[in-house]
Amino acid sequence: MRTLLHLLTALGLASAAGAQITIVTQSSFSFTPSTVTVPVGDTVRWVWTSTAHTVTEGTDGILDWDEPIIGFLNATQTSFDHAFDANFVRANPRALGRYDYFCEPHFPGMKGIVFLSATGTSFCSADGTSPVPCPCGNTGSAGRGCNNSTNSGGGKLQANGSAAQDAFTLTATGINSNALSIFLQGDNLLASPVVFGDGLRCFGGALKRIAVKNAVGSTVFYPGINEPTVRTKANSLGDSIQSGSVRHYLVYYRDPSTSFCPSATFNATQGLTIQY
Repeated sequence: MRTLLHLLTALGLASAAGAQITIVTQSSFSFTPSTVTVPVGDTVRWVWTSTAHTVTEGTDGILDWDEPIIGFLNATQTSFDHAFDANFVRANPRALGRYDYFCEPHFPGMKGIVFLSATGTSFCSADGTSPVPCPCGNTGSAGRGCNNSTNSGGGKLQANGSAAQDAFTLTATGINSNALSIFLQGDNLLASPVVFGDGLRCFGGALKRIAVKNAVGSTVFYPGINEPTVRTKANSLGDSIQSGSVRHYLVYYRDPSTSFCPSATFNATQGLTIQY
């Protein structure tokens, strides 16, 4: 019954104005293509060709029956549809907008990924193109913030999903392992970058701390499960974001190494501008 509801919901959404269907074919013991990128609102349709398979969201290879995507492909159910609509994305956020899935009986060989399309415009890169250099010659790699003590090339912030539908995640990668991290929002670009810890900041105005989280490994994202969306959180902090408004974001994170830029204890990603 749950699978049937998923299918009927997906088919209804796929017929809505502007929605598209992306086809993934089960070919022998693989999904083809194994990786697809779709915008929020679109549907992915998995098509059966032989044997019995599952489409199960996750990476552990175990069908627990509580996964947000569960589908079956066999001789009697020759296709399975799932709509990556705004409600689904808000209820099931993932870092980098990445939804891994697998076939339970043929794991680990049979896996795939659905990515949500990127949104926003990167700016304030500390890769040598900034008029203000990184504070201790710690220039980052292209499109990133200033380099950090783990020598990752600098932290990178990106968003995946739809800002207009309030269904997106902000994800910072390349930051220090397990670092305390702050998602910062501003509404005004600065005339020139300013030194910000071991990094740079290119926006100001009404600054809001959208979230404070610890990274898992070198990645941190917001929102997670049961966390308010970025727009909802900003509203609770006194910044009511209207449709068409623009906000700027970065993540600054703890980097206390005394042998690396010792005058500061934190670093920052590049900036990201998002229009709602």
